[in-house]
Amino acid sequence: MIEATNAIKSCAITTGRYQTERDPAKLFVDILRTALTQKRIHICDRERGRKPDNPQWWGYELNENEGTWHPPAKAEKLGWVDEEGGVLYLIPQATYRAIASYVSSTGDHFPADSVRAMGDALKRSGMLARTDNEHNAVTVRCEGLATKCWAIRTDHVIEEAPESLTP
Repeated sequence: MIEATNAIKSCAITTGRYQTERDPAKLFVDILRTALTQKRIHICDRERGRKPDNPQWWGYELNENEGTWHPPAKAEKLGWVDEEGGVLYLIPQATYRAIASYVSSTGDHFPADSVRAMGDALKRSGMLARTDNEHNAVTVRCEGLATKCWAIRTDHVIEEAPESLTP
C-alpha cells in the first residue's frame, strides 16, 4: 500500500511539473521573450508608434554603421509599450497568432486554443495589468487611435528591465 501511495505521489508531482511547464500564460510570456530576443516581433512606443526609449528590449536591431535602432524587416509589430507607465499593450489576435505559430513551428501545440482562452489564461495568472469589465482586453489610445489590447505589466515580460520600465 505504501508503494502504491508513493507511486501516486510521484506521478502527481511529475504531472504538476508538466502542467506548470504547459501553463498557457507562462508559455506565452516565455515565447514572447524569445520572439523579441530573436527579433521576430517588435513593439512600438505607444504615443508615437516609433522605436521605444529602450529599443533593445522590444525587438529592435542596432545598425552599427549608422548607430540607429530599427525593427527588422520581417519582424511583425504586435503592439505598443508605455515604458514610463510600465505597461505593454498587445494586439490580442496578432499576438496570439504569432505565439501559436511559433509553437507550431517547433512541432508542438500551444495549450490555449483561441484568443479568448489565451486572454482568460493571462487574466487567471494575474499578468493583465487591467481589464475592461468582463473582457480581457482594454481600449487604449495607441498612436492616437482607440485600440483593444491586452495590457500586461512590462516586468512580466522583461526580466531585468531598466528602472524606467518598472511601474
